[in-house]
Amino acid sequence: GADAPRAPVATPPATAKEFYEEVMRRKADDHRASHSNCVNQFMHLVSSSIFIVNYFTIWTHCSATMGFGLFSLFLRQSGHAIFEPPCHDEEELLLGFNTRSKCFVVAGYTLAPIITLLQLSNTVNLVQALEPVARSWLFVTLFFVLGHTSLLWMQYGFKIAMVWLPKLGTDP
Repeated sequence: GADAPRAPVATPPATAKEFYEEVMRRKADDHRASHSNCVNQFMHLVSSSIFIVNYFTIWTHCSATMGFGLFSLFLRQSGHAIFEPPCHDEEELLLGFNTRSKCFVVAGYTLAPIITLLQLSNTVNLVQALEPVARSWLFVTLFFVLGHTSLLWMQYGFKIAMVWLPKLGTDP
């Protein structure tokens, strides 16, 4: 009926050119759906710049990288929440995380350090706990990215899931 959720159009690309065009179409759809405000766009520019640096530093400075990454994620998502009009209808047509799934992401990033610190208990001080907390955030990130990719694979097929993954990776 009219109240049923709308599904994204998911046509698997057959050639490398179609794959590239589909990734770029998904980026454009995402931009139209929730990136119309200039303040939000600027916040995304700052956030994306941080993420690009993080791609290079994650393997050598995990704690700092995850801290900057979470700041960047908060900056990006607050731009959506504060400056963009509600776009739930448009989100239904995208392959990425919708508002509901973003709540699970926030919960995961919130629970990860709590669980890690409870496991460490009184065995380490705060400075020593930074590295295990950062690793837990990294595992949460991998869980959500790989989990969402797997979900898309089950719902729309492997090729559509593989369109979303580089779209996410190249749209920090």
